[in-house]
Parts: sequence; structure tokens; C-alpha cells
Amino acid sequence: MKKEQISDLQYLKGVGPKRAKALNESGIITIRDLVYYFPRSYIARDEAKTINQIFREIAETQNSQSQQIFDFTLQKEYTLICKITMKQVRQFSRKKLLQLTIYDGSSRYGRINFWNRIEFFEKIYQSGQYIVVSGVPEIDYSVLTFTHPEIEIIEPDEMENFQKGAILPKYRISDAMRRAGITMNQLRSIIRNAIANFKEFEESLPQKYLDMLKFPSVYDTIRALHFPKSPDELSAARYRIKFEEFFFYQLLLTLNKKKIQTTERGVTIPAKSNLARTLYASLPFSLTNAQKRVIREICDDFGSARPMNRLLQGDVGSGKTIVALLTMLIAIDAGYQVAIMAPTEILAEQHFLSFKKFIENAKLDIEIVQVVSGQKASLRRKVFDDIATGRAKIIVGTHALFQNDIPFNKLAYVIIDEQHRFGVSQRAELIEIARKSLGDENLSPHILVMSATPIPRTL
Repeated sequence: MKKEQISDLQYLKGVGPKRAKALNESGIITIRDLVYYFPRSYIARDEAKTINQIFREIAETQNSQSQQIFDFTLQKEYTLICKITMKQVRQFSRKKLLQLTIYDGSSRYGRINFWNRIEFFEKIYQSGQYIVVSGVPEIDYSVLTFTHPEIEIIEPDEMENFQKGAILPKYRISDAMRRAGITMNQLRSIIRNAIANFKEFEESLPQKYLDMLKFPSVYDTIRALHFPKSPDELSAARYRIKFEEFFFYQLLLTLNKKKIQTTERGVTIPAKSNLARTLYASLPFSLTNAQKRVIREICDDFGSARPMNRLLQGDVGSGKTIVALLTMLIAIDAGYQVAIMAPTEILAEQHFLSFKKFIENAKLDIEIVQVVSGQKASLRRKVFDDIATGRAKIIVGTHALFQNDIPFNKLAYVIIDEQHRFGVSQRAELIEIARKSLGDENLSPHILVMSATPIPRTL
């Protein structure tokens, strides 16, 4: 990173010590943070409507026989760019009303009402100001009226650029920024100065990929995300940012996988298993080709001397459970324990009963136990004793599997169901418990994650 990018924010034009402190409190510490403080939304000329257009749309909707007046779906939000032509405070019996008259050249005038914080808004808004209004209007006595809408003041030069087709960025203004007097316009100006003075950002992607994918440079991408010249330019910049996020995430996954494959040792489990063959022969249905393929791939991982870390994704009812059980039996036949962790006690109970039914139907002598919170002390002592001695081969549980000092005996295979409900640190803790039971800190258990959703929580 270039030295300029980590310099103190207070020396940037338009900032100073007070505003730099406010930016720091908002999580913006360096100039790099500032230029990567991207807009939350944009205001485009083709998305804004005139007072006349909005008035006609609302009038047509209210007059339509096919719509109900009290249908809340009709409360549509509109964006309007206009000029304040008049400001007046009206006194009613018990409270005041601040009214702004607005005009955008479309033959109709509009109105903005403020019933609360009159003195505050009266100081902010003045006749002659250009503003962007966003809110849900209504027609009040034939006048398009907004009540306490979201308003942003636009400087004359910004208004000129906007009229030429420029797209205006809208940023999140924190409370600290507001206290320091940083308005939307000022933040735009500060970010514009940062981008103009600190162009030398190191390119994060190789040039050959930039050329091949026709991506803009990192500087052009950042500039376009803040101040796009056209919708197409904004779209290209957004695409590059999204691509980059997924690219580096995939790269990190690849590096981690490579590290595991080259530095960690997994438990070697032979693929041949009489237990699995017996249960397979007792099944009242045939496995699909996809299930058979997954089992073969898991067996290949078992015999590779590297720890498996595999995601098994399939819809509910697609047959993930039987795949898990058959591969469990392969590990058990090799002399190891297996554990399956579910996110809820209900799901853990379902697994326990399902596995038990398959095992009993196959007439296999395999003990399966459950570890969940709320178990009686006497039952828990027996379960722990069976686990410690190795009599229990399949351990089914919830988070209680790693919150208690369970004396696993050669736990070599861990299955995590619906992993998106578990934290990554919890899974890592379970792996450490398995390593301890194997008596070798460098020997990692095999991990199978089952999920009905395509994006697990690890992402």
C-alpha cells in the first residue's frame, strides 16, 4: 500500500482534526478507508420524476376502480429533484407547521410539511436551495404533499452536473459525522478530493485478467463507484468489485485446502466394510447413482491419508442421511467412533431414531447414544461411560457435543448437519476434541457437512 493512503485524514482538504475524529468514530481511519466507503445508493436523473408525473400517477391510482384506497401496497416512494421557492411557518391552535413550497418546472408546485422540530428544519432549509426529496407523497387539496420526507440539499454545481446526466452518490451519514457538521455534499467533496489526490492504488488483479475480462483499473473502479458518469460505467465497476470479492475468497479457500492437504494428516480408513455391506443389503430401496458416487468419493477421501472436509448439499428428503450412515459404518468397521452434530434437539432426535431403525432392521450390533442438554445425570453418566470405553460407536447430539467434557474414544469421523446454524469456531473446537481422542494433535478427523441450503454459514 502506498504511504499516502495511510496518512492522517486530518490533512486531507476539507477534513481537519474535528472531522477526522468524527470519521474515525465512524470506522474511517485511513484515506484508504475513505475511498472504500462506498455509497449506499444513487440518485439518477432517469429514476427521478417530476411533480406533475407523480401527481398524475397518484391521481390515476386513486381514481382506478380496480384498486382500493386503503391498500397499503399503493404507498409508493418517489424521488423528486426540485427547488425551494418559499418557506413559511403557520401557527395552529396548539402547534406550528413549517411548509416548504417546491417547484421543478413541470407546471405544478408541491409542498413539504414539517410538524416536528420546526426550529431545526427552519434553520436548515432556505428559499432558493436545490433539494432531492424521497418519500411517500399524497394529494392534499390538489397539491402534491410530502410529510417529513428524506431530503438532501444539492449544491448548484452538483445540480448542474445532475441536469447533464450525472449520477449522485448517497452515503450513510453517521451520528458522529452529523455532530461534526459533515453533510452529504461535504462528504462527497471530501471523497472526491481523496480520489483525485491518491490515484496510485496498487492493482489487485494481474493485468492479463484485467485485459481478458475487460475490467476497469482499480482507480477507475473506485472513481466510478463514487462518481459514475453513466449507468453502464457504474455497472462495470460493481461487477469488478463483486468478482474480486469472490475471486479472493475462492483463492483463500484454495490456499487453505492446499495447506491442509500438504501439512495435515487424516485418519486412514479402509473402504471395505462388512457392516456397510450388511446394512446396504437390508435397505428396502436402491441408492441413486448420485448417492453411490458420493459414497465412492468419501471412501476415496478416507483412504487418502488426508483429512476430508466435504460439503454434501441436497434438498430435504434427497437421501443425505443414508449416505451419512453407510459411511459411518465404514469408519466404525475400522475401529473408530463417529459423531453427528445437529443444530436442534428435535433434529438430533430424528437422526437418532432414524439411524437406530436402519441398524435394527439390518440386525447389526452397534450401540448408538444421544448427548443433548437436559439429560438425567444417571443416563448421562452411562452414556459417557459407553463413549469412553468405546462401546458406543455412533454419538448423536447438538452443541452439547463440544460444550461438555465428553470422553470420546478414537473419534475419526464428524458429521455436521445444517452447518449454517453453527459457528466456524464451534466446528474447530469439535475438531480439536476429536484430535485429543485420537491421541495425536497432528491427526485430523474427517469432516462431512450436510446442508439443504447451497450456501453454508462458513461463507
